[in-house]
Amino acid sequence: MKGDIDAAERAYREVLKSSKSIAHSLKVLKRLNSLLLNRGAWKEAIEILQKALNNITDEEKWRLLDLMADAYRKGEKYEDAVAMRREALSLNRNPRVRLSLIEDLVEAGREEAIKLLEDEEKLYLHGTMKQESNSSF
Repeated sequence: MKGDIDAAERAYREVLKSSKSIAHSLKVLKRLNSLLLNRGAWKEAIEILQKALNNITDEEKWRLLDLMADAYRKGEKYEDAVAMRREALSLNRNPRVRLSLIEDLVEAGREEAIKLLEDEEKLYLHGTMKQESNSSF
């Protein structure tokens, strides 16, 4: 099994070197990141993602920042994870990233998480009420 994981990691690294498509590179980076995090190599994952940040468009940058936040979280560097998620959110208001930010804030012991959870609840309730009013006869 370990040999399969090592072979997959080597393959992903080779594909990254030759990839000319940003979308394809992001998919490969995500898989490589997952492999590295599963074996506890979160620092190595961050190094690879930081290098990739220099070669990516701003509109896709948020995805790498989110992956970096996952790596920092795996290394229990919650404040760094929070910083990466905030930067990712400044580029794209993805709801999953927002919820991950709340989780990171909770892990970091930051009370700010409570306010964000309350905001999420308001957004959810507002959206639910809006859907219910649209579906009534």
